[in-house]
Amino acid sequence: MASKKQVWWVLLTMGVLAAACGARIAGAPGAEPAAEPEPTAEPSRSGEVTEPTEGAPAPVVGVILPRGGSPVLQRYAEYVLQGVRLAVDGGDSFWTPRVELVVLDDAGDPERVASLVGMLERQGAVAIIGPLQPQSVAIAARARRDDRLAIISPTASQVPRWYRNVYSLNAGDTQGAEALASYAAAVGLREVGILYPRDAAHRRQADAFRRAFRIAGGQITADVAFDPGTTTFGPSLEALFAARPQAIFVPAGERDVRQIAPQIAYYGLADSLYTPPRVLGGQAWAADAVRTQVETRFLEDVVAVTPLMRESPDVAWQEFNSLYERTYRSTLDNAFPALGYDAMKLLLEAIGRGRGDAADVSRALGEIDWIRGATGVLSVRNGEVVRRPFLVRIQQGELVPLTAADMVPPDTMLVPGDTMLAPPDTMRLLPDTVGRARARAGAGAREGSPVIGAWIRAPEAGTAFPSPSPSPSPSLATAQPAP
Repeated sequence: MASKKQVWWVLLTMGVLAAACGARIAGAPGAEPAAEPEPTAEPSRSGEVTEPTEGAPAPVVGVILPRGGSPVLQRYAEYVLQGVRLAVDGGDSFWTPRVELVVLDDAGDPERVASLVGMLERQGAVAIIGPLQPQSVAIAARARRDDRLAIISPTASQVPRWYRNVYSLNAGDTQGAEALASYAAAVGLREVGILYPRDAAHRRQADAFRRAFRIAGGQITADVAFDPGTTTFGPSLEALFAARPQAIFVPAGERDVRQIAPQIAYYGLADSLYTPPRVLGGQAWAADAVRTQVETRFLEDVVAVTPLMRESPDVAWQEFNSLYERTYRSTLDNAFPALGYDAMKLLLEAIGRGRGDAADVSRALGEIDWIRGATGVLSVRNGEVVRRPFLVRIQQGELVPLTAADMVPPDTMLVPGDTMLAPPDTMRLLPDTVGRARARAGAGAREGSPVIGAWIRAPEAGTAFPSPSPSPSPSLATAQPAP
């Protein structure tokens, strides 16, 4: 089913950082809520809140949030804490491990974080949720006596990769870029150009696409980076089109996409001898703001990626939304509760798999493979939280999930699997097209990819396609944090 909805966390970085200064956050959904959420617990003099569950002693999970200080940061902290509590109290009691939450107030002050981490370690915490801001997360990571104590920030735009067992649900990954590279190879594209901002986050997206596409046998014919703040992309696009790529991959922020999309059409049509390339877009192309502010014709048939299709049964967004509104009797209009919920769900999954000490929890956390979260299908890979990507085509401003039939070259004939030997829920490549599909994919394509085997899986609409690499690197957020 087509959707106009898009996840909001690409805006969270700017939101949290601006909130630290008490500033109004323009354009961020939920940044200025209509009403202040009612606090669900009151801090003691030390800023600590202990919330034991019923029964025998339970593992302690620390939560470090700015419950004092900036009023805006306090609102975000309450939203995150609402999600954390929903995961603990509002889930399926049959399988949800019992935990004790110890909530501490850093007041948005990074200098307070180290002492709070020490306090939690002395209380035997098996993991910590928070802090919210990148600087505070780095301090928390350094302050641990034992680096097996896992830290998960729901909102930090980046985390120090040189520390073990430190995660964020908003730091980003390159699963989407790799999935787009896999798609490009599967549909027979052999030559692709890349256009991206000259910053670390988008360079990582470009690098991931380049690496995956080359592994699949493709060739990058042009690699063009532009300076942040660019508004006229004529020289960059002319350099791209001079290489005659079949498609271009454009990982960029929403502001850049709004400028680039019309100019791709203008400069592509200026050369009457050249068919304009297909566009493969990062997640900003699927954002609400882009699809409402850019003319539909400039986005038509762009294949983009998004980490969340809310209507998909693969994710728990609908259940979380219902649980939130039923519990708090309030409309869910921002992503912060969902990020807090998913941070706690990851820890509950890890606690449920082990003995309950910090070392065991961190080990189990690092082994989590695809669980349904409110913000997507979550996994932990190579020390990072990643989300399974959804590939979509933009048609008339709507997001239309790709199906198996979209993942083969256009001249490939498909028929339903109709023999007893056919795997369930598959479609069959007719014999005379298998060779063409293999040739299009290139010698570097791996066995088992959609265009190599005679059988390809035919998933339900909206099912996410796997990325070609089992070793993703992060960069889900489409913009670097503001200085």
